[in-house]
Amino acid sequence: MNSEYSHEVEKLSSAFSEAVSSSGAFTREEIKSFKNEISNCVLSLLNAPKPKILVYGIYNGGKSTLVNAIMKREVAEVGNRPTTHKTTEYDAGKYILIDSPGIDAASEEDEQIADSYIKSCHVILFVVSSKLFESIENYEKMWSMIQMNIPFIIVVNDRGVMTSEYEQHLADINSLKRKLIENLIKVSGQKDIESRYDVIVLNALRAWNGITNNQPRLIEGSNLSDLTNRIEQLLEGSEAMKLFMAPLSALERKIEEAEKILMSKIAGNDYAVKRAVLQNKFSQFTESFNENLRFSAERYFDVIYQGYLGRSGIDMQRIYNDICRDTEDTYRRSSAPLISYIRDNFSELHISVDEAGHVTLNTPSENMNQYHKDTNNYRHEESYVDISSSSSSHSGAMTAAGTALGSIIGTFIPALGTIAGGIIGGALGKFADSIMGNSRHEREDYDRRLREIEAYNERQERRAEEENRRRQDARIAATNQINSVVRDLRASYAEVIEHNLNGVMNLIDEAISRIAKTNKAITDTLAKLKNVRSRIHELRRQILC
Repeated sequence: MNSEYSHEVEKLSSAFSEAVSSSGAFTREEIKSFKNEISNCVLSLLNAPKPKILVYGIYNGGKSTLVNAIMKREVAEVGNRPTTHKTTEYDAGKYILIDSPGIDAASEEDEQIADSYIKSCHVILFVVSSKLFESIENYEKMWSMIQMNIPFIIVVNDRGVMTSEYEQHLADINSLKRKLIENLIKVSGQKDIESRYDVIVLNALRAWNGITNNQPRLIEGSNLSDLTNRIEQLLEGSEAMKLFMAPLSALERKIEEAEKILMSKIAGNDYAVKRAVLQNKFSQFTESFNENLRFSAERYFDVIYQGYLGRSGIDMQRIYNDICRDTEDTYRRSSAPLISYIRDNFSELHISVDEAGHVTLNTPSENMNQYHKDTNNYRHEESYVDISSSSSSHSGAMTAAGTALGSIIGTFIPALGTIAGGIIGGALGKFADSIMGNSRHEREDYDRRLREIEAYNERQERRAEEENRRRQDARIAATNQINSVVRDLRASYAEVIEHNLNGVMNLIDEAISRIAKTNKAITDTLAKLKNVRSRIHELRRQILC
């Protein structure tokens, strides 16, 4: 793995360990536990000689067959009953492939063995059969893995069908993909969750039969290469840096655990829970807002599409301005639940929110008892965050992004042109009946007319193909325009939302710190952990870019 990033992750791990050890707020057992987990769950991933890819999933889904196909030799036992009772590692050359008992294994102990490896791998292959699985526990397990923020691939093991059933089989596969998305949305509450994982459909048994019988066509038809190519991209391609997500995510989980312990010791579990709920509400707000943003933009798809077909002009600047206006209104409306939650749950920490969305941390009066009688004694505002508006310190970034987009797109996009249509020929049946005489002249005339009809049909087919291509180009161009607008606005608003979240959380942390002045060690440690978390966030941004 990249030595520069490896060194940075090691420094972050050391900073965390030092903060925990020197705090004085943790017990000896807690410090020991954190150090062990940093060694086993962070540094072991970082310093692994080869990336580890865990094959996990549903019982009898074909995990072991897939392992054999990837390894190109029989290393794992297969059967119609649970045959894998322990987690086994296989050296696949560039990476280590780990076969696991998975979900619904022979025993709870087997499943626990597999779960212990989840935190010690760089990539997860979650194997399911093409037969639908409806257990809510299975989807909850998938969601818990997706939340680890490491590459997650759902492998749909296609059992294969007879040729006569092929169309229905394709429909069933597409139905399974939709069902996966729908159920994961229900479990996670995140409507864009499909962007956080890959889905690859293959036939593991067909691939294995092709390997054992030396039949390349079977291997090619199994789509096994789709999976192996994706793994290659994660190991050596432009996305190879994502392998650092595993140790980074493991370290961030340890920081979250440490923060929760400290928060509970400062303000009690009540405020620790409320703070976590607020952070989750911000996440839900972001998901909902991004969905509404795309919906607003896609309302203009048909106008742009018709413009590309040459049926109208496209004033892209006007469309962009309309989308921005709708988005700003949506942002303000969507922030109302956040404002209500802060007002209802953090007033005792002297945090107030007015109707305009200004979140303020007030200075307590010297007479603490008087506060409970008259809250008007807390009028001096130290700092505030405008949570209901995007026109904060980041509004300039949004304006700049919008201007840049306008200069790229232009205010008008010319039409692509039209293709003249044709008129279908006359009644061929009657024409044929009239020329079926026996004379040579009639036969030649009949042959000539048939050739004319065939030539006409060929011209019509070519025109239809050209029209289809033109419409497809217009759809692609319109989709690219919509995606460009959505990406631009999402990027701008992401900065605004992150700014507001960090601002509010800083106010809450500051308020909690005030009531813990007698325990300076804890507040100092929280500041150190926050600094480490900030450095992790920046490193993750560099990796994803």
